[in-house]
Amino acid sequence: MIQTADEASYFAPPLNYLEKGVWADNSDGLTRFYQRPPGYGTIYLILKFTLGKYALLGLKGIQIIGFFFSILLLGKICIKLLSSEKTTIGITLVFALLPMYSGFMYYTLTEGITPFLTLWSLYSLVNMDTIKKPYGIIFSNAFLILVRPQLILLPLLFLVYFFIKKEKKQTLLILLAFLPFLLWQIRTFSISNELPSLHPIYSKYNKTLFRPSHEKMTELFRIWESDGEQFHSAISSINNSKVNVALSNIPIQLQAKVAPVLNAYETVLNSKHKINSTKFQYQENKFSVLINKTTVQLKTENKFLNHIKTPLKSAYYLLSKSQMNLFIFQETFRGNFLVELLRIISVVVINLGFLSAFLILIRFKMDYLTIISSFILLSFFYLIYIQRLNEERYLTPLLPLLLICLFHEISRLKMVLWKY
Repeated sequence: MIQTADEASYFAPPLNYLEKGVWADNSDGLTRFYQRPPGYGTIYLILKFTLGKYALLGLKGIQIIGFFFSILLLGKICIKLLSSEKTTIGITLVFALLPMYSGFMYYTLTEGITPFLTLWSLYSLVNMDTIKKPYGIIFSNAFLILVRPQLILLPLLFLVYFFIKKEKKQTLLILLAFLPFLLWQIRTFSISNELPSLHPIYSKYNKTLFRPSHEKMTELFRIWESDGEQFHSAISSINNSKVNVALSNIPIQLQAKVAPVLNAYETVLNSKHKINSTKFQYQENKFSVLINKTTVQLKTENKFLNHIKTPLKSAYYLLSKSQMNLFIFQETFRGNFLVELLRIISVVVINLGFLSAFLILIRFKMDYLTIISSFILLSFFYLIYIQRLNEERYLTPLLPLLLICLFHEISRLKMVLWKY
């Protein structure tokens, strides 16, 4: 199993729950109780309870089995949506054999399980008219949301579709699937006394980096930055009193106005006063006034950069990645002709998948494929315009759905050419 830094927030809550009866990670602050949704942690809780020290081995097994069933689910979805045995065989072969679809199954990240959960959710949604027992429909969608709340858009779009079509049973089942996440949000609200976001990592009660000042820095950097790693690197430089290093990676035309903010943030991060003291609160409030003013000013003066150029940079960043994340491709055989050819094929397949989703959407036809395309493109828009600071793995749950769209358009093109 390839272990990651995210384990600290995903696995600590179930471990603390087993030892102390409290679901919380080990960070110092209020968000320790709700920073991560409980889905992935619940899997680890069950494995830790049943397998003990072999819990990680069990998780690896579950994620490998999950990918195996993803292939089967993808095949069943294609039979339903594309109605072609040859197309189904082709799509499942590509999905099973191209390494970009299976790389994260070895990681302790939600991306190791979200492709399976997304396909399970989609399978249940497109087959709601034939599935007799509703438990699988409710559980698959509920668990998908509890593992990765951002994917709530998939069942939400189907909810709207069935509501418009006045399918009462299907609408009710999807609403029931939202209930566990709603209860989790109510728990979060009861602790924080604030309306929770999909990723509530910030709190003024935190004694960690993730305070409102960090949130405001994120908003500022989103004006020009599209790479999440660059942002975290800049924050690390500021924290280590290397403001000039952070400033050097900011567009030259913005540096003069951003420099005072970075210096002020360095003062906040390295303050000698305790976080809960009046003097520290004064420092942070003073910083908030400065950064709010600077952010508004830069957004006003750099509309093209903020609304067009940076989202396009974010899109390019995501669309230029092959998703071949394993060390063997990134380091061991990097530069090898076959590996580089595979990398190019992977990038082309992903981009053609997005093009296919767009072509399906502009047909303006009310069907399941349109919903899938809407989910893909709206999720992508959220990543590049709202979130902006991305990592390539954020596309992982979308990859099998892009493949469905691509093969649908290939089949349609073949039919059009066959007529001529």
